[in-house]
Order: sequence, then C-alpha cells, then structure tokens
Amino acid sequence: MEHLSHQLLKTLPEGFFRLLTNRLMPVFVDCADRLETAAGEAGRIELGEGRALVQQMVAAHPNFAWPEEDAATDIRVRAGKVFNQLLEAHWLEDRSESLHERWVVISPALRPLLNMLRELAADSIGELKTFADTLEGVCRTLETEGVLDAGHMSPDELRGTVNDLNNRLAHAISQLHSVEKIVHGFEQRQMQSCSGAETLHLFYTDFNEGQHMVCHDVLHRRGLLGRLYKARDVVREALENPFVQERLAEGLREDSNGVVADDSWRMAESELTRLLKALAGIRQRANAVDARIASFHQLSRQRFYYQSQMRGRRPEMAREFCDAINKYFAGQRFTDLDEAQFTKLTAPWRGILAPEVELFHGTASLRSPRRVRQPVTLDLADAKLPPPNEAEMERLRELMRVALTPARAAKLVRRMLPENGGSVTTAGMEISSGEMLLDLVAAASFNHIVSVEGALRWKTTLDHQPDDLERAQVRRDKLAGWMVERFTLTRTT
Repeated sequence: MEHLSHQLLKTLPEGFFRLLTNRLMPVFVDCADRLETAAGEAGRIELGEGRALVQQMVAAHPNFAWPEEDAATDIRVRAGKVFNQLLEAHWLEDRSESLHERWVVISPALRPLLNMLRELAADSIGELKTFADTLEGVCRTLETEGVLDAGHMSPDELRGTVNDLNNRLAHAISQLHSVEKIVHGFEQRQMQSCSGAETLHLFYTDFNEGQHMVCHDVLHRRGLLGRLYKARDVVREALENPFVQERLAEGLREDSNGVVADDSWRMAESELTRLLKALAGIRQRANAVDARIASFHQLSRQRFYYQSQMRGRRPEMAREFCDAINKYFAGQRFTDLDEAQFTKLTAPWRGILAPEVELFHGTASLRSPRRVRQPVTLDLADAKLPPPNEAEMERLRELMRVALTPARAAKLVRRMLPENGGSVTTAGMEISSGEMLLDLVAAASFNHIVSVEGALRWKTTLDHQPDDLERAQVRRDKLAGWMVERFTLTRTT
C-alpha cells in the first residue's frame, strides 16, 4: 500500500504547504480565503481585482509583526510580495487569455485546504442537528430488504449504495469529531474563567444549550444503537458472502476503467470493511465524547472550588483578620499573649460574625502530639464472668451429641473392623441404638481421619448395580428401626 506522503507528492506541487509554516501565515490564509470567496464557483478572478483584494487584506493587518525588510515599505510593495508568494506556492495560478485579459485562477488543491482550515476554526454547532437524521437514514437503508443482496441489485447499484453509506457514515463520525472539538473549546474557556459566577454560567448555561449535548443521547433516545448493531450484522453477512463481493468488484471495474480483477476484489473487500468499521466507530467515538464531557464536568467542579474556596471571599477575610492581628499586637509575640487579650480582637476588626473567636497560638498551634495507647493487661485472673446459661449449654451439648464428625466415624470403624482390609455389610452389622446409627451415618459421610494415633482410611461401596432401576430391586436392611440401603464398609489402612 502506497504511503500517504507519496500520494501527496504526486498530486500536489512542491512547496504547497510552505506558506503554512511562514511567519506571514495569517496574511496568506486570509488572502486565499478572500480570493476563493470572490472567485466563486468559476474559480477565477481578474488579475487587477485579485491584486486589489490582496492589498485590502494586507491593509487589514496593520499591527501584524512584519519582517524588518517589509515593515518600512509601502503597503503596495508588501501586497505585491504576498501575491507573488501565493503564485510561487501554487495557491494561485496566473493565466493569460489575451494581451489585455489576465486572470487569477484558484488552484484546485487550495479549496480542500481552505475547507480543512475553516473546519478547524469553526465553533458553530448548527450542522450537528442533522446527526440523528444521518444515522437514522443509514439504519433505514440497511434495514431495507435485499439492500446488499447480489441477486437483486446490479453491480452499479450495489457500488453506489456502498459508496453512499460510507460517505454518510463518514459525515456522522466527522460530526462527532466536531462535538469533541467543541467540548475541548469549552475546556479551554473554562480554564480562563475569572470568577466563580463566570464558571457556573459557562457550565450551566453556555455548555448545556448546544446540540453537542444531545448527539450521543439521541443514539439511546431513538434506539439507534440497537439498530446500528443490526446494521453491522447485515454488512458482516455481505462481507462474508463471495457473491456480494464479486458483484461489488464488477461494479468497481465498470466505474474505474483499467482496474484488473484482483485489484477490484481487494477494493470491494476494502469498501465493505470500511463500512463495517464505520458502523462500529460510531459507538467508539460516542464513548470518547462522553469521556471528554465527563472531563469538562470535573474541570468545572475543580475550577469553581478553587475560585470559591481558595481564591474567593473566605481567604480574603482570613488575610484581613491576620492584618488586624498584626496591627493590634504590633511588637509582641504570640507566646506573650494571654486569653484576655484575644477577647479584644473584635474591637479593631468587627467583620467577623461569630459569638466567640478562638485563635490557636504558641504550642497549641503545633501539631497535636501523638497519643500512645497504654498497654492493656490480658490477665483474666481478676475477671468476673457471669454464670453460664444452662439452657444454652444444654443446646450446645445436644448439638455436639448429634454432630457427624470424622472422629465419630473412626470410632465405629475401629470397633467393627479392627484389622486392615476387613469389611462388613450392613446386613451383618449390629446397630441397636440411635447413637450407633449416627456413627454409621458419619462413617458413610467421611472416608479418613488423621489423629495422634495415625491415619485411618476406609471406603463405602453400594450393593445395588446401576441398572437396578426399580426400587424393589435395591436391597435394604433394618437398623435401629430405620431402613438403610445395603452397602459395604471396608477398612483400607
């Protein structure tokens, strides 16, 4: 892929951007803007009229810092130099049609440059009102049945539809870029605000009256976000369909003579990919605008706090109060003052509206000493504990009695299986009480215990087979009045 700089060198004359880096750049830009406006759609103006317009624009910059060699010259000489430099940079072209008829022609490359400069300088938000209409039109187009169907559209129709969608989405994204630029301008204005009232007015009035505040809201209010997601699915299906790419490539070959098949295929894929990225870029650009607006809100809050608390009336009152103290107690030290003298502070300065005034001075104005926590005795010898609650103790004993623990299971395993490798089934067990039945349930719940006596492990194996679907086939044993499904308890170690 050819670099952008190489493409510019092919289409633009050498030194075309030189005037933008010149110290006379404001004069060059204003002259070009005035000449392009006067030339109109014809793109040309008589040479004498063009020179007169340049002279008027040079005269409109009387306080401009001209170079020393031009500052003392006549205005007509300066205008002539500016006009000649515009010709040398190929912003203008001198065309002679006869001996008595000479024209100044606006360079074709100058109009896009001026449009870009006007867009950078614009602070109007009037065109942002069409943002929602543009996106809604794109969604409506992509929601049409067969809009990107290769079987219902001719190659030229498909090419025109994709090109139109790309152009409209590029315009919508450009509008969102304009929103971010406008919000950035408000941030710059907020940094230059002189008072809290100006900060609040800019935040609550100027900033919230523009259309830039609703560009992203309209995506949610009209449900355009969901429709944009569906539109992306339509474009993604078209991008994955080789027949659509073939039909679009055919339309591109018909529109551009000399394009080979392989290049047209790449161009078709590039156009559809560009359309898909543009649909996804709407949400990304809207998130960037939201972040910029949130930044402006935070800046406004911090700016108002600084102006009202750090640079407002309260610091001024504190300075006046300190000045009154210095004047009243001139030649004395704070350490020599007593409380009675401080009660007279309201005499020389009565601006403070408080029943009592206290000013920390001397050691009291220093940082408070760190208080060290005294050691606390943990001896419980002298502690007086209340008598235990018998009902609560009885409840805890009952819970401990019926608790299923590995120790309880190990007691049953050691009693019934004293040797390793031994096993016993529930049919051969003697379980006569509820306590023993709880021991058996604990043995079925756990499989090992590690204690001071060593590790003890066991396993339980069910007697029935997986294909015993009917409950009547599952053998059961009666233990301590309860029916227990038959299983085998084996001591492993």
